[in-house]
Amino acid sequence: MQQVLELLKEKLGVALQEHHLTPLLDAYCFHKKVPEAIAFFDMLRASSITPTIFTAQPLVEVLQDSISAIDQAYSLLEERASHSKPVDLALFNTVVKASVKFGDLQRAVGTYKAAATMNVAPNIDTYNILLTGCIAAEHSELGERLLAEMRAAGLNPDERTYERLVILALTQPSYEAAFFYLEEMKGFSYQPSPQVYEALASKCAFAKDARANLVLQEMEESGYKPTGYLRRLVETKGEVVPDRTAGSTDGATAVMVDEKRKAFRRGTMHEMIDKLKEERSEQG
Repeated sequence: MQQVLELLKEKLGVALQEHHLTPLLDAYCFHKKVPEAIAFFDMLRASSITPTIFTAQPLVEVLQDSISAIDQAYSLLEERASHSKPVDLALFNTVVKASVKFGDLQRAVGTYKAAATMNVAPNIDTYNILLTGCIAAEHSELGERLLAEMRAAGLNPDERTYERLVILALTQPSYEAAFFYLEEMKGFSYQPSPQVYEALASKCAFAKDARANLVLQEMEESGYKPTGYLRRLVETKGEVVPDRTAGSTDGATAVMVDEKRKAFRRGTMHEMIDKLKEERSEQG
């Protein structure tokens, strides 16, 4: 593969672009060659290509299922820094994201705190990844600290940040902050996604909060069509999760529906969002 790239660049005069190079990263990741995958980012930089967290997604998928792989990647970045070699921000974010995907928020935060020693400046992607981890862990206090640190670093929340802040607030028994961040988000002309409205309306319904109807109304005024589940959830104030397969004699279907009800009743926001997204995709 490398010989082909050299031919393109040197013999044919082709200006290498990301899509020319990413098959090489895919090959390294397929064979779980973490050191080679990390070194690949030097090739991108040498070709004047700026990688992103999306470029690094194949490596995230290799790392996210194994603590030893995450630790190996972290050690390789640490070693580069100790030899005054640049640590690519996309790679730094990859280790943070893999840790979050693995469910180890503490490890993700530990990597984030090592940014200065690696001479890396966290960007908005770094904070959004960490906020995703905070949602899974329902750790609102950490999310607020990260937001303060992000702003102190001169970074402003983007649309994804606000969506995560709303959802994170909804993981808590007291969720007034969700409405605060929703209004602040709109104040910066960011359009909340249907999932944000769905999560907020669902939380209000479970809490018997009359604002559920207002959220549903605003959702419709924004051009979104609420799902059948969401309408019934608001109408019944969280008491009933409707079953569109009611009366079915299919045992497997009955079990699936029962699991959906349990997931909704547990009320954790990431479960709600997953189920609502599933219903939205079913509706097409």
